Amino acid sequence: MPRENYLTGFFLNPVAIANYKRSSSTGFDWNVRGKGNIKGDLYVIRAGSGGVAYQFVERNFGDWAPLDEVMEACENIMQKK
Repeated sequence: MPRENYLTGFFLNPVAIANYKRSSSTGFDWNVRGKGNIKGDLYVIRAGSGGVAYQFVERNFGDWAPLDEVMEACENIMQKK
């Protein structure tokens, strides 16, 4: 997973700051434990050896996978059963 320091990856990154404000407005609890400088990914995997149906890589701190894309990938998997 990509790593970035807090200065360049968050404090000097207007996209990351906007993401922080957006996520703070959701009302969900959060904490600062763990490896906060490691960005994340999301994978939707097909059953068996079907492979990856969808992947999202967090480029800026706080990026979220577009829900409509994730749902579409899941629906495509379910339709092929």
